Amino acid sequence: MIRTLSWIFAVVTIALVSAWYSPRCVAEQITGDVPAVAPTSQATEPSDAAEAAFSKGDTEGALKILQEAVKKNPELPPAQVEMARLFAKYNAPAGIRPALERAVMDAPKDPEAYLMLGNVAMAERRVTEGALLFQKADSLTGDWKAGSKRKQDILTQIQGGLAMTCEVRNDLTGAQRHIEAWLKLDPKSSVALQRLARCFFLQKKPTEALAKLQEAAKLNPELLTPQAILGQWFAQAGDQKQANTWMIAARNAAPNDAKTRLAVAEWALTNGLNESARKEADEAIRLDPKSPQAQNLRGVIALFDKDYPRAERYFLKARDDAPSEMKFNVTNNLAMALVAQNDESKKGHALTLAMENARKYPRMVEALSTYGWVAYRNGQLDVAENLLGNLAKNKALTPDSAYFFACVLKDRGQIEGARQWLKLSLAIKAPFQYRSEATELLKSLPEASATEKPAAK
Repeated sequence: MIRTLSWIFAVVTIALVSAWYSPRCVAEQITGDVPAVAPTSQATEPSDAAEAAFSKGDTEGALKILQEAVKKNPELPPAQVEMARLFAKYNAPAGIRPALERAVMDAPKDPEAYLMLGNVAMAERRVTEGALLFQKADSLTGDWKAGSKRKQDILTQIQGGLAMTCEVRNDLTGAQRHIEAWLKLDPKSSVALQRLARCFFLQKKPTEALAKLQEAAKLNPELLTPQAILGQWFAQAGDQKQANTWMIAARNAAPNDAKTRLAVAEWALTNGLNESARKEADEAIRLDPKSPQAQNLRGVIALFDKDYPRAERYFLKARDDAPSEMKFNVTNNLAMALVAQNDESKKGHALTLAMENARKYPRMVEALSTYGWVAYRNGQLDVAENLLGNLAKNKALTPDSAYFFACVLKDRGQIEGARQWLKLSLAIKAPFQYRSEATELLKSLPEASATEKPAAK
């Protein structure tokens, strides 16, 4: 499995299962295994003493510190709300919901626990529950006494949450109403402007969308070029002609911006334009030689080119400077580059990387798929069959991982099963790294015989 920039290539499952909602306006992506539990502001983060105690496993001590802080300053968030954030920060999701439920009991007139429970519900795709929780949080804000900064943050997050539930239900008018309410509270929110632009785009109003993206870019110069964002949205909508037009416009508008050149490169790669992708990524590296995103994407392009030693070099460079949120992407890609080479020591290194990622992210499809393939390449057929077979049962295979599973089935003598997965894989029109290998394997499979072992279901 290959990841590119800080965002992820769209995953097209073999079963052609659509995303849980199509008009996804939410800029943030929920990653890992911890539900989204966002802080309201820097001013309300847990005290250093509480976090120090929590990090040592002293949850009771951390709670007492937070409770004492709330007694001294009632405008702080409830102690159990801060405990929920600590559980999230330290990758202990089992503690999040109980802490928030206790916060509701301890401070029933404080809306923040309801807001955070709404975020958890949305992260777990329980949309109706999320909507009701956001509505409950909203109902508590009228007479709520809190510090101006904290109250402002909560009010904007509630509007963002309500907008999200409308987006999920394809109620774009409702989403627009809530985002506009958010902007009344915080007119300088570039995130809200991007969300509003997305809603306009989904309502077939690209001119209005571009205007809002340009407003957002003025507020936050670090954002991607507005034309490039429109190009990405058109690509996601399947209109590659318009995507091409806007990607060219983006390159012309910001020829010396590395992020823009990377966006164009990624779009080119996902459309099978490898030479263009290579040129754009090389230009991005020239503009920003230390960019881990540029090095990572250039490595992905090298994987598609089957130049695995070159890919390895780019991923190693990316790993040196990658921020924490990119570490999985880069090490996952590095494992794929290493295991593709006919070098036993590199295959062994790939196995170490893949096992560690699977341990850290036991429910992440990319981690499990890569571990399955790396295990297969290291001769661990039972491990590979277990991992990839479970993904197949859950309809979580991508074109590449379907090819991986077909290799396992072929080695198990399940030729018809392998044939089925290869056909499903090759039916996907989007480019994927192992398309040529999948094509050759399908051609090489013998005709099914009466003695063949039954295909895995």
